[in-house]
Amino acid sequence: MRRLLVLLALVGAPLSAQGTDSVPPAPATARYPFSVGERFNYQVKFGIFSVGRATMEVMGIDTLRAQETFRFRLTINGRALFFSLDDTLQSWTDIREFHSFRFFQRNNEDGKIRVRDFLIYPDSGFYRQPNRMDTSYVTVPDPLDDVAFFYWVRTLPLVVGETYTWDRYFMPDRNPVSIRVLKRQKCELPHDERRQCLLIQPTIKSSGLLSEAANARILITDDVDRIPVEVRTSFSFGTLSLKLRGVTRGAPAPALVAP
Repeated sequence: MRRLLVLLALVGAPLSAQGTDSVPPAPATARYPFSVGERFNYQVKFGIFSVGRATMEVMGIDTLRAQETFRFRLTINGRALFFSLDDTLQSWTDIREFHSFRFFQRNNEDGKIRVRDFLIYPDSGFYRQPNRMDTSYVTVPDPLDDVAFFYWVRTLPLVVGETYTWDRYFMPDRNPVSIRVLKRQKCELPHDERRQCLLIQPTIKSSGLLSEAANARILITDDVDRIPVEVRTSFSFGTLSLKLRGVTRGAPAPALVAP
């Protein structure tokens, strides 16, 4: 179930794209489309049945290793006849260069609790876990975790018809990640608001919710807000979806700073 939230991280722009020589990065003077206090609330549905809720929010700005970092949090809670879950994912992401510094997971699925904490050191090229501090694992040059991906891609452009790939997931063996931008269409937000959206198909190098077999689809607003409006993914036993039900705006966003 944790991968249901991961797919929200894969809806944005690439480091490389099929059919294009390069994609320019967001300008240094641009502003983040999110800020402290922003919160998205989702209804979790299995087919036609409501089975829970999910939230995505910018919790605050913390200091980690003498650097200012965003603290992002994703939660998903649900219960049905055949499963229950209460998952929380948090990310501490450097404001200046937007690299992951820490990624924390607490998953409670069908009563089985798993906690994992990753300390990521972009400048040194490795990551560790607190309970295994004697072991280091190689990371990529510009690492992002599951949650950080979601916010990073909201800062970058998307072009209908393109397929993009990049190698920024902090565990190298999970790369590359790819997306296809399928089309532009109208979508409905809370309070009967309608906007133009992009329909995205993400794929990650793994089995599960983002595999090709899952046939995942995401609707994201085609504007400066880049709001994920709906997520759908398929299983052999049916379709699971997240539908946006509430938006809380944050404080004025900080400007991006050129490194």
